[in-house]
Amino acid sequence: MELPIAQAEHNIVGIRGWLILPAIGLVLSLITIPIGLIAGLAGEDIRVYPAYEAFSLLVNSGFYIFVWVAAIECFKKRTTAPLTMIQLMVARVVASALPFVLGLCVVGGGDELITIALLRSNNFIGAGIAAAIWIPYWKRSKRVKATFTN
Repeated sequence: MELPIAQAEHNIVGIRGWLILPAIGLVLSLITIPIGLIAGLAGEDIRVYPAYEAFSLLVNSGFYIFVWVAAIECFKKRTTAPLTMIQLMVARVVASALPFVLGLCVVGGGDELITIALLRSNNFIGAGIAAAIWIPYWKRSKRVKATFTN
């Protein structure tokens, strides 16, 4: 027995299905980013490389505000939420790549261990892969279109 079109569309409305994963990511980001900021302030590196650490803390603080905006828009199911989530993913790539580049400039890129440590702490490659997967979802998903209509 086939569902009527209105009922079938009603079944795809809401933060369920694949849309639950970005929602969980937003909630976890709201918890983990402040922990990282506090750890950054308490770390020894801030005394050794103050320009790098200050820039990194500033970028991550700004990103944290952006995560709050995206979470509010997403959980209030605003029509602007998909665009904000796309912008958030692009911002995550940029917010990861800029401290990496600055770290290479400040510390120097000659030592492979330092380069690997900078890559680990500024995972712009992982953020780029995630953005490449999720941006098309936010643009084309029927669930996204049906959910964010307010």
